[in-house]
Amino acid sequence: QGSPSLPDSAFVAFTPSDLAVHFPPEMSDPQLPRELRGVWCGPRHPSDLACFIPYASEREHNETGYGVPSQGFKPGKMFFWDDPGTRNTLEFFTRLDLEFQIAKWANGVFPGLGSGFFTYARSPFSLLPYPVAVYEGLPR
Repeated sequence: QGSPSLPDSAFVAFTPSDLAVHFPPEMSDPQLPRELRGVWCGPRHPSDLACFIPYASEREHNETGYGVPSQGFKPGKMFFWDDPGTRNTLEFFTRLDLEFQIAKWANGVFPGLGSGFFTYARSPFSLLPYPVAVYEGLPR
C-alpha cells in the first residue's frame, strides 16, 4: 500500500521478455553453492515482490569463510510486479536494509522439515521485526 517517495527514475521497468537483458552480471554469485544461484521467484507471495537474486551476505559467514546465502533488498538483487504499492514496499525494505539469510537448508522435502532463515533489519525493527512478519504474510 502507499506511494513511494523516490522519483520514477529510481526504478527500472521492463517486460518479462526483456528479463535476460536486464539481469545484472553478478547474478550468479560464485561464493554461493551452485544449487542456490540464479533467480528465486514467488509470484503468489503475499508481499507482491516476486523475485530475488541470492547473494553471499556481508554480515555473516559460514565455516568456509564465505558469506551465508541471502536474499535482500539491494539494488540489482530483486525485482517485482510494478505498481505504486510494490514500489513503496521495495523502498521501505531497502531503507530498512532487510536481509533474509538462509542459514541451513533442510535435507529433503518431507513433512515436518524446514529450512532455517535469519532476518536482519535496521533498528528499531532489529528488535521487533513486525514489518518483516507482514512481508512474510502475517495476516493484516
